[in-house]
Amino acid sequence: MIVAIGLDVDSSFGWFIGEALRARVPLEVVNLRAAIEGAWRFDVPPHGSAMLDYGGRTIELRPDDSYYCRLIDLSAHEADVARAHRWQAFMAALSAWLDAAPGLVMNRSQAGAHNSSKPLHEAVLRELGFCVPESLTTSDARELRQFVRAGPAISKTVCGVRADTVIVTEADIDGFVPRNGPVHVQRLVSGADARIHVVGNHLVAQRVTSEGIDYRRTGDLKHLEVFEPPAVLRELLVEGTQSLGLAFAGWDFKIDGNGAYWCLEANPMPGYGPYDVRCGGAISSGLLTYLGSERNLTGRAPYTLSSPQIGTVFAGSSTKKLEAFKPDPENPKSILRPFVSQSRRSDILSNLASRAAATPPAISAAAIVSLTQHIEKSR
Repeated sequence: MIVAIGLDVDSSFGWFIGEALRARVPLEVVNLRAAIEGAWRFDVPPHGSAMLDYGGRTIELRPDDSYYCRLIDLSAHEADVARAHRWQAFMAALSAWLDAAPGLVMNRSQAGAHNSSKPLHEAVLRELGFCVPESLTTSDARELRQFVRAGPAISKTVCGVRADTVIVTEADIDGFVPRNGPVHVQRLVSGADARIHVVGNHLVAQRVTSEGIDYRRTGDLKHLEVFEPPAVLRELLVEGTQSLGLAFAGWDFKIDGNGAYWCLEANPMPGYGPYDVRCGGAISSGLLTYLGSERNLTGRAPYTLSSPQIGTVFAGSSTKKLEAFKPDPENPKSILRPFVSQSRRSDILSNLASRAAATPPAISAAAIVSLTQHIEKSR
């Protein structure tokens, strides 16, 4: 059985469910924001099935099932402290259970966790054999100036918070306060953009030529075309995805004028819907085929974090309080943002939380698809 776990207000989650329904693939669906309102039990390690009880139904999660996961925690956007703690307790229990489950999990929470630290992520990608653009992470304005003076550069977030990538000039460094750093800058690579989704041994590669820094922001997403990447790169991508402990990943590249592929990122939870539309559903087809197979292993995972916790986790057992990052109000250029003043942070979690606040939770697969379609049409 395939089990899809995510938020009903997340369009990527709704897209996957919709494609499964269209393909008539049997599917169990867990809506996270409905599940936290009910009761749950997760035994870690999984000696038996986990149990969820919400919305008038009981759901059994079997350790050997296959799981498509988009685990998004909205606790930071909960005004009610008790509900925020409930979110944290549920997500901690669910993640620990999935990390220890023997079945196929796409993807385990710890796999690809280094993506939330861009300097570490780039180092890992280099170790895997990919060409990664030169970069610098520092709070030293002098070093930043030297890097920018040496050639075209862009600013990216240090952590995994999504933000617009922008060109950096020496003028942008004026007034930079070191204690608001560090800042992550990367050498700009001119050329075509490529997004390659890897599902097990299956690849779907698409590329586009855009005049903008980010083709997704300039409306060029609609011009994506499917292409066949070099055989050497295909092999490296499959091996790299497995080495990261991932069953599914979205890889971003720049292809320079000499045909070299420069790796920018391996996304462990890609929002693949807009790409799937432009390749005839090939990505969803690969996901459903892989998840539906009798047994798939994601290979070794040398770069994952510490081992899953051991013990028995019950509903409401967590008392840990997570402190949100609070930037200095006198210095808004925080570590969570590029330091360039014209950068606009895309707060995906805030958008999801706003959508969740505006509508009651959907329970069934069909209701979730209907809700996400309505959200997309109203955007």
